[in-house]
Amino acid sequence: MKASLASDMLVNYFNIQKVMWEPFIETWDFKLDVIRTQSQSSFLNTSAVTDIHLTSTPQLNLNLTVPGIEVHN
Repeated sequence: MKASLASDMLVNYFNIQKVMWEPFIETWDFKLDVIRTQSQSSFLNTSAVTDIHLTSTPQLNLNLTVPGIEVHN
């Protein structure tokens, strides 16, 4: 089995002090590949191996601010 997902992600939080939405994670493009292989041994035991690959060309930008941290408390 092989599955691939290509997407972009953006996460905002509500800054109650400024009464506006602010970015926590800026727009980030990524690709996720999942490959599951099944093998059989001579004793009919089956084992599965799952490989997960996350790749991205742009860097992941996180914005950590005091109001953003207070939202999670």
